[in-house]
Amino acid sequence: MVTVIEFDSSDVKAIDINGIAKELKRRLAAGGTVKDNVIEVQGDQRQRVKKLLVELGGV
Repeated sequence: MVTVIEFDSSDVKAIDINGIAKELKRRLAAGGTVKDNVIEVQGDQRQRVKKLLVELGGV
């Protein structure tokens, strides 16, 4: 299972998607990758990702 976080293409230029992915992977102790405007995190991390994105600035 993979948790997918998709960003609006107009928002990707204004945010550090690679930095967000790195921080999510670190805090979740999970692997993952960035493809275009999508972050994929290994495992069913939906609830934890939601909480962390809010903590990271309401992305």
